[in-house]
Amino acid sequence: MNRRATGRSATDGRHTGSSTDGTTRRRLLAGTGVVALGGLAGCLDDITEYESAPYGVDSETAAGADYDLETVDTVVIEETLGLGPIEETVVATNHVVEYEKTVDIGPLGEFRGGVFVTFSTPQISVLGQEFNPVADMDTEELIELVQDNYDDLENIEHDTDEEVEVLEEPVTRSRFEADATFDGTSVEVDLHVTEAVATEDDLVVTIGVYPTTLRGQEEDHTISMMGGVTPVADLDDAEENGGDGGDDGSDDGGGDEEDDGGLLG
Repeated sequence: MNRRATGRSATDGRHTGSSTDGTTRRRLLAGTGVVALGGLAGCLDDITEYESAPYGVDSETAAGADYDLETVDTVVIEETLGLGPIEETVVATNHVVEYEKTVDIGPLGEFRGGVFVTFSTPQISVLGQEFNPVADMDTEELIELVQDNYDDLENIEHDTDEEVEVLEEPVTRSRFEADATFDGTSVEVDLHVTEAVATEDDLVVTIGVYPTTLRGQEEDHTISMMGGVTPVADLDDAEENGGDGGDDGSDDGGGDEEDDGGLLG
């Protein structure tokens, strides 16, 4: 965890982000980092950097659910804030860790249609006060962030709420039904989102998506993945992506890179 005062000069006040590979699924929660920094205006004395730890899933759990580690991404958000004539900057580095699996839904055949994501953002404390709006969001509010930042996810409807454990803490897991687009075809999917879990330094949200027709087996796999989240997962084999994003922290970051055919690409 890197929390220190720096000597960086204040910037022009824009949100800047580095997004990993330009796909909307890997920036679907970049907006939470922007929200987390938005409450800091007028409260800063020092230029400070915050960085979350990446949270993966232990290898045994991931293998049991047939998920493969795909990417470990960073979303860097820089916010310049003013207090009278004084400008101060906060830089927050967030982590997105993504797992994928191949599923078979008959007429559409096999494709990378199962996705599990962890999003971690640093808790921010300035002048002895905590600014953690993500911690106070329920799953309905988190899903609004997903919908706002995801072009191909539509008709999201809340289905049910249950309790699960993430990082050994009980949290609400909400299941939503939605429509996603795969290769030009609309597919009904289940979307699972957990409330943020607070660790000593970070806030961690988990997201799972799979075709609704596979709920009988994939819901249990998603819950298992949530229970297997850990800050000490082996992430060495993941593809790591980086690049300069847009002003709002959720731009494509470079481009038209062809995806691997996954449901959420």
